[in-house]
Amino acid sequence: MRKNIVFAIVSIIVIVVVINLLRGCPPPPDDVWVGNRVIASFPKDSINEKLGEMPAMAELHIDASGSMKPYFRAEGTSMINTLSEIVNLDVSGTSIYHKGERCTGLVRDILKNISETEKSDPNTLFHEFFESAACKIDTTNTIIYLVTDGIMSIHDRSKNMSEALVELSGKIKNSLEKHPDLAGAIFRYVGGYKGVYWNCKSDDVPLKEQIDRPYYIIALGSKETMRWLESVPVTKLNNPDRLFMGIHDLDGHKKATLAHGENTKIQDINNDVTLILDLPKCLHDIDVSNVVLTNNDSKLKVDVIKEETLLRAIIPPTIPLRPESDGRIKIELSIPNIIPNSWIGEWNCDDDTDGPDSTSTFGLGTLVTGMFNGLEKDSDFLSVVFTYKRQ
Repeated sequence: MRKNIVFAIVSIIVIVVVINLLRGCPPPPDDVWVGNRVIASFPKDSINEKLGEMPAMAELHIDASGSMKPYFRAEGTSMINTLSEIVNLDVSGTSIYHKGERCTGLVRDILKNISETEKSDPNTLFHEFFESAACKIDTTNTIIYLVTDGIMSIHDRSKNMSEALVELSGKIKNSLEKHPDLAGAIFRYVGGYKGVYWNCKSDDVPLKEQIDRPYYIIALGSKETMRWLESVPVTKLNNPDRLFMGIHDLDGHKKATLAHGENTKIQDINNDVTLILDLPKCLHDIDVSNVVLTNNDSKLKVDVIKEETLLRAIIPPTIPLRPESDGRIKIELSIPNIIPNSWIGEWNCDDDTDGPDSTSTFGLGTLVTGMFNGLEKDSDFLSVVFTYKRQ
């Protein structure tokens, strides 16, 4: 009897303790941002960035302009290795072309033959090549590569090419923008260069000795194909600097939703508000250096930090925020869709009359800008609106 009484008392005590614990730790309500943590994430399947497979065919075109020969004549194996790695991605499915004619044999022998015996075209018009390649990609499961020095040029070599850069950029944009499933990439390498250099005024500049010069591989394919190429380790591409264009679903990058509704209140008006964005897989490697936070079009002086797969920004209560007419606070987190500065700044040259160097390429910024404007369809790379109510 005594045991039963003791057991009953202990049970009552346990029940009382549990009830008190539960009262002290209630589940988070849906109408309050607990801890002032405003959380957004991307719903499943809100971003359509399907990863494709290696295409059935590949074409590797060797720029036929005379300014390419000094790369082929230089001592060293940089360009040979680069083109060999591209071919090695699909040995049986890759065809090599020069001036529209198919070449056979080892890459080494093809480049040697071009250097010694083949006549070159005076220049390369990128927009004409891009238009032809894009139309083929529209109907064929293929990827098309162009190995080039990246130098912008025009048919009339008696003219100063600097005067035509803006127009050429527009032509490149127009050659690419009419193909909605098209994406591209540009890979930058550095290799030996031995011979004569032609500057923007079509003056020949003989080089006394071999120097290093940048060269490029431009790739075009469907969006799924170019996502496959992005997944290829750089070691299998001879370790280039890379810039991909047109591979992201920019509309999907605007579809983040709040964990609670837009009328949810923060818990404590006197404390910091923490904005948290849970990034999808395609944005895990995002660069946060250009992230902007705005309230009513006014930029907030708040740092955004990346913690593994989260973006986090802390808004102190001392920062003035202008509410909407209904009292809600809206803060937009955005990242502009821009070209990395190295491609249009450090590696670009708009006047090479002093001769070539080992870093810059005449007109590279024009080439990359034209491609970027033709393949990227939005000025925002990412845009998320955080909304909450004060008490």
